[in-house]
Amino acid sequence: MEFGYPTTCDFKDSYQQHINNIYKAQTESVDFLNQADKVREDINAWVCNATKGLMKEMLKPPLPRKTIQLYFLQMLST
Repeated sequence: MEFGYPTTCDFKDSYQQHINNIYKAQTESVDFLNQADKVREDINAWVCNATKGLMKEMLKPPLPRKTIQLYFLQMLST
């Protein structure tokens, strides 16, 4: 744990299936702590592709580690 939050997340099969069925996407474990720039680029590429170029950059550098962890934990909890 870093900042009092888990640094890894295991997705339940039912959640992965839901994401695939609804959003036509897949869950993927990423390393925000050690590869933040690559993760940001990968997410932005996926968003750009999924929106057919309407949204080119969802995440802008730099990614503050504490904030990004809270952001994605909040997304997972809703």
